[in-house]
Amino acid sequence: MSNKRGFTLIELLVVIAIIGILASIVLVSFPSANNKAKDARVLAAMNQIRDQAAAYYTDNSTYAGFSCTLAAIKPLCDDIKAKAKSYPIAPDIIRVGTTNPTDVCAYAELNAYGSTATWACFDGTGLIGKTTTDPSRTGNCTATTYVCAGAAGM
Repeated sequence: MSNKRGFTLIELLVVIAIIGILASIVLVSFPSANNKAKDARVLAAMNQIRDQAAAYYTDNSTYAGFSCTLAAIKPLCDDIKAKAKSYPIAPDIIRVGTTNPTDVCAYAELNAYGSTATWACFDGTGLIGKTTTDPSRTGNCTATTYVCAGAAGM
């Protein structure tokens, strides 16, 4: 009687099949994780821009002139433009009031929310958060209204 040690072909095929199934499950979850990472970066950059807006207002008593062309926030704006799904107040993500220079707001659409469009936004009141209120359809963050409507804090 020979005592051979090792795995049978069936056992090896079963192990390979299980590894294949587990690998496919992991690969399916990567796009979601990638979108969540992009959104986290958009939210972090939006928070930094809000802080810069507050500092700009403190120094100048107005938001007039505050835009993505400023050297202090241009890299943040570029990062948001690269990572956000869209930014509906293009070509910039920031809108500043012209009649009332205390008005400022910013919006960028996030990636990881499936069929429900969700935006990161902030406004001149200091509110920052996520909202499902479309700024381009409801008149928010436009030439007359500078609000982050319906936003829940981050």
